[in-house]
Amino acid sequence: MSPGRAFALAISLLAACAAVFGAFFGWVVYAMAQSADGNYDGTVSTATTVQFILGWVGIAPVLVMAYFVFRGRNHQAVAALIAGVIVWAGWAILNDAAVHGWRDSFFLSFF
Repeated sequence: MSPGRAFALAISLLAACAAVFGAFFGWVVYAMAQSADGNYDGTVSTATTVQFILGWVGIAPVLVMAYFVFRGRNHQAVAALIAGVIVWAGWAILNDAAVHGWRDSFFLSFF
């Protein structure tokens, strides 16, 4: 295995760990939203629910990317990387809206 390929594999595995951490963070936000202010009836905002789901779905493109890097299929790995960036950018916006609300969202304050 060449040093460049080993480095790419290490980076892709690090990205997979980051994706798992992001999904865990999405779960924490979801769990905190369920118990906030004594709201134990399970009602949470749509943004909170969607960011929770998107966080766990976002692990898939990162794992696919790591697989393609391991197999040496660079073009497919780049396609999976692009898909993962799109999914995680959407997750970041939804997570910000779930935590701060749509009006106070950092990402949407520029528009």
